[in-house]
Amino acid sequence: MISVINRIVFAVPHYFVTSLTLDSTGLCKSKWEKTGRYPSGNYEYIDVNVAGTRYIVEVFLAGEFKIARPTDHYTSLLNFFPLVFVGKIDELKQVVRLMCNAIKKSMKTMDMHVPPWRRHGYLQARWFSSYKRTIKEIPQERVLMLCLSMVT
Repeated sequence: MISVINRIVFAVPHYFVTSLTLDSTGLCKSKWEKTGRYPSGNYEYIDVNVAGTRYIVEVFLAGEFKIARPTDHYTSLLNFFPLVFVGKIDELKQVVRLMCNAIKKSMKTMDMHVPPWRRHGYLQARWFSSYKRTIKEIPQERVLMLCLSMVT
């Protein structure tokens, strides 16, 4: 699993950083309603459109997968994440799926119940439910600094 996360998390195209503009960067605010198993919620994240491809920029993605009393294996997965994640939608979906499976396994090993906010459906809703995108609220310098810090 670590090799899959390594391939997804660290595959940031060079042209991504060099082609950022203020108009390509947006603040996305997702919101979802309560469903049978999952509570309602909202979430904010940054996205960037480069050459027709949408990238999600998430500062401290590992923090979104923190759980109580993790196994050593699960902790090693969390420690593997970079401070700033930049990835395509499909790549983030794959990371969410893999980490939710790891959460389930870790919590089962520790004989704990998986809370609704750590289940696959809820975590998917954060980035993949309906969202409103706002541009020009994020200072371009801040986004460039974040992106450059992860490639240098």
